[in-house]
Amino acid sequence: MNQETGRMHQATIIEQFSRQAISFTKIPGHYDAIRVLMELSGVDSDDTVLDVACSPGIVACEFYRI
Repeated sequence: MNQETGRMHQATIIEQFSRQAISFTKIPGHYDAIRVLMELSGVDSDDTVLDVACSPGIVACEFYRI
């Protein structure tokens, strides 16, 4: 993949993620699932959490609030 193709590919990924992420966060069931995840994880304010491509950031934001 040359540099121009790489830039175009990256731009497409960013555009698609941005378009899909907003609607993904508005699905009500996700927040119910996140609440269960938070309860089952047992994470508290002394813990470190790594969120690797799990969503558009809604999981990481919820863990941040702890």
